Amino acid sequence: MVTAFITLEATDGPGLAATLAQAAPMLTPAKGYRGHKLVRGVELPNRYVLLVDWDQVDDHMTWMGVNESAFLGAIGSFIAGPPDIKHYAPAA
Repeated sequence: MVTAFITLEATDGPGLAATLAQAAPMLTPAKGYRGHKLVRGVELPNRYVLLVDWDQVDDHMTWMGVNESAFLGAIGSFIAGPPDIKHYAPAA
């Protein structure tokens, strides 16, 4: 399993959280999708991290290839710039 860490700088945190909740159905039927959660920075309250668990990186990249425009279109007005996306796997 891998986790996509998607860092977002919010211009409207409550709007971002509400829109991500509405956009969740875009993720749930995806091949390899295992779950997600949104966390907010304590020291930097406008920074959010969306954690999305996938079976493998290819599952996430395939989903992004089809859904990236719609997903970013949904949240674009609530963030200051493009998200930073990194993938992490459990340590051996």
